[in-house]
Amino acid sequence: MKKNLTVYKASAGSGKTFTLAVEYIKLLIENPENYKHILAVTFTNKATGEMKSRILSQLFGISRGLKSSEGYVKALKDESRLGNRFSDQTIKDNASTAYSNFNVTTIDAFFQKIMRNMARELGLPANTSVDLDHNKIETLAVDRILDEMTPNDEEYNIVNGFVNEKIDDNKSWNVTKDIKDFGNQIFSSSYRAKEDEVKAAGRMLIKWNDSIKWNEYTKRLKEEKEEAVNKIKSYGERYRKIISEDEKVALGKNVEGMFEKFLKEENFKDIKKTTYFKCLENTEELLKAAYRSNSTMMDKARELQKILEDFENDTESTETINSVDLTLKHLSSFRLLNVIREKINGITEENNISLLSDTQDLLSQMLTEGDATFIYEKTGSYISHIMIDVPGHVRDTVEELQDTDRRVHKPRHSADSGRREAKHLPLARRRLETAERNRQKRI
Repeated sequence: MKKNLTVYKASAGSGKTFTLAVEYIKLLIENPENYKHILAVTFTNKATGEMKSRILSQLFGISRGLKSSEGYVKALKDESRLGNRFSDQTIKDNASTAYSNFNVTTIDAFFQKIMRNMARELGLPANTSVDLDHNKIETLAVDRILDEMTPNDEEYNIVNGFVNEKIDDNKSWNVTKDIKDFGNQIFSSSYRAKEDEVKAAGRMLIKWNDSIKWNEYTKRLKEEKEEAVNKIKSYGERYRKIISEDEKVALGKNVEGMFEKFLKEENFKDIKKTTYFKCLENTEELLKAAYRSNSTMMDKARELQKILEDFENDTESTETINSVDLTLKHLSSFRLLNVIREKINGITEENNISLLSDTQDLLSQMLTEGDATFIYEKTGSYISHIMIDVPGHVRDTVEELQDTDRRVHKPRHSADSGRREAKHLPLARRRLETAERNRQKRI
């Protein structure tokens, strides 16, 4: 199968530009009309100028038989095997024909071309420009937030909440740097996979700030958690009522320790270990072998097993504790992401620009139910060959492009389940929606 996408990964100074130039020139010599169907993009104007200069000078040198182009001619004949298909004169003639017909562009210029041709479909002004550096815009957004907020503003409370979270985690922090680093999650694939849910949660929280005090909401959450904690502790209290101090000697290995864990919240996570599952499955595991023939102790063992069965079926208590903890821990983070995103949107609208990362998502959404050829039809291009010159410092941007490709061709889902903010958002959002429904009932 013929490859339309060729990627050369190489360190600086290893001949990457030479290799790309040879590949490009080979396509032009094979057919001078290929220039219409080659998408050659770089990530900086400097790289574009260098690539254009290299190709122009070598096409001229090859067509004139200059000594400075002998290395390229050799590479074309040996590595690209043009010598087996074209005579030296044909190579010179085709190089001369292709001399004035080729194009290399920056990736933001390429996307800008697409956006100009598809502005109406994307709902954007026709003169929107593309900005490749989302870090610059995000930095400006955070600076504006910090410069403009006052102690009476909600943004101040949100930033203060985020800082307090950092302090509670016992982490060293620098307010400006930490907020900027955190805000960069907006451009990650994991955030984009959950962006709609983050925005929904953020809008709900902003609405609450107009109607109830923030500490009242957190107080209600803590009360819900306390109720769930007490429910789990009650299983331990039932155990103590069934088994006396003298009878503990009859319990199987680790059974006493397992039930004692029900009485301390910090130990809840350690309840469901090997002993728990053995006892849940087999009543006799609750007692030492010497006591299994004792009918009184076996009756008590069955009562203990019933406690474990009740706890096993009580998934709501554990879920409530976990979701409240996560909600309280990350609410300020959700709100802060929402504020940063809105500030970024304001900056892009003011300056009539679109971020490269947003452009990818706009196109992704458009293509979810459509055909990719529609874009090329709108831009008047038919691309047979794609060449991308990627410097190391923008490799993250390329990964974003790859993420976009996966979102276009596959069902959308989180690419990074390890980020707790994204992974546990459904739990937190459900907790928010429940609280909102309860508030509406009281009103």
